[in-house]
Amino acid sequence: MKRLSRLGILALGLVLLPATNAATEDFYAGKRIRIIVGSSSGGGYDTYARLIARHWERHIPGKPSLVVQNMPGASSLKAMNHVANAAPKDGTVIGAVQNQIAFEPILKINGKGNAQYDSRKLNWIGSANKEVATVFIWHTTPVKTIDDVKTREVLVGSSGVSTSSSYNSQLMNELLGTRFKVVYGYKGNAELSLAIERGEIQGSTGMYFSSLSSNHPQWIADGKVRIIAQLALEPHPGLKGVPLLLDRVKGDPRKQVELIFSSGLMGRPYVMPGSVPESRVKALRDSFLAVLAEPALLAEAKRSKLEIQPLSGDAIDKLVAAAYATPPAIVEKVRGLLRPKRDKKK
Repeated sequence: MKRLSRLGILALGLVLLPATNAATEDFYAGKRIRIIVGSSSGGGYDTYARLIARHWERHIPGKPSLVVQNMPGASSLKAMNHVANAAPKDGTVIGAVQNQIAFEPILKINGKGNAQYDSRKLNWIGSANKEVATVFIWHTTPVKTIDDVKTREVLVGSSGVSTSSSYNSQLMNELLGTRFKVVYGYKGNAELSLAIERGEIQGSTGMYFSSLSSNHPQWIADGKVRIIAQLALEPHPGLKGVPLLLDRVKGDPRKQVELIFSSGLMGRPYVMPGSVPESRVKALRDSFLAVLAEPALLAEAKRSKLEIQPLSGDAIDKLVAAAYATPPAIVEKVRGLLRPKRDKKK
């Protein structure tokens, strides 16, 4: 009888699985999926989203069309709140958000209550890569090492208090005694890059190496920038000889830095509302990993010098859960480290 019951359950599963796939295909057929990028156009998050959108629809059941829309504001907080609360919960809206915004509900850098979501209750689809932030200085500034910034003020730009540029500047000023001065008000990396070239600011403490190498390869080739530190849990293979900031942090502060830098492991994450039907979440998760293995996408990414290191939605779930499980005492210390001290507005 038990054997017959198991066989019956197995048969039922075989019947339901194709039916579920067919229902998902029927739903997406003729539909349009919006990818909402929580950053301005021309930056790394936008570049990755448009690359993926060009190829993803071929792998989604029903082959819906994909369109990319930009919704910058408060370091992706605006886009994240929209995805979590206002967007349709049927699987037709996906957020492409800055990775640190997943931790905003516990860190509250934008202010208490402004993050209107629980990252653990959202549907994380996956990420195209891991990220390593860089500290680089424009060649006309007489700074060659991170220690030089202890004796000389260096202007860097930011698009908001909870961006990696703001996080990292404040972190290094507090723990290392550097003198980075943050200029707020830029919309994104495209505007920040122009400001660096014009001499408004002198470098960056948050641009990811993938963005620097893909969007500004000539800066590197022509020696226009000096990369003086990398900010991540693990060093980037393309940055041999560049000091890893984490190696200079010992004792209790190291746990705080590890929490801050762990968001970089999410790279450039994609997320949907928490109430999307499970079958559609699975379809998008599976198709996301499939498109990142597609030869056509990989070839285009290589030409554009975009790194592809796929991360599953399940892996992001675990990173988010680990961050939320951080002891409150450590979270409070991180808040103190990152609490914005505005120096200047544009």
